[in-house]
Amino acid sequence: MPRPETDLATIVVRLKAIDNFAPVGAVVVTSDELADFSGIYVNCSVNGERRQHFPAADWIHTPAEVVSHVSSFMTLQPGELISMGTSQDIGIAEVPPRLLSDGDIVETGISGYLGTRNTVRFP
Repeated sequence: MPRPETDLATIVVRLKAIDNFAPVGAVVVTSDELADFSGIYVNCSVNGERRQHFPAADWIHTPAEVVSHVSSFMTLQPGELISMGTSQDIGIAEVPPRLLSDGDIVETGISGYLGTRNTVRFP
């Protein structure tokens, strides 16, 4: 009998891996364009309400560290994307949890770059 998954990291990975999930915009920023994270903020709003605004400098791991770790157990090809995660105490980690609903409008981006606007749709 499989054990229930209660580890928050496992739950978050599963949530980010559901079909049709990918808050990705039309802009790809390369490491040579954004070598310094100071002054860069990650932003997210749901239905116009700001849910996140935190400095990228506060990430626990840099993008280079994440790529190094992920590439240690899977092959990465040019153009592949890795979802870096989010700030703590957001969404499922809030008490009580604040989950997305069908029809919610989610806008995400980083300061200084064009973001994306997606409508949540559950089948």
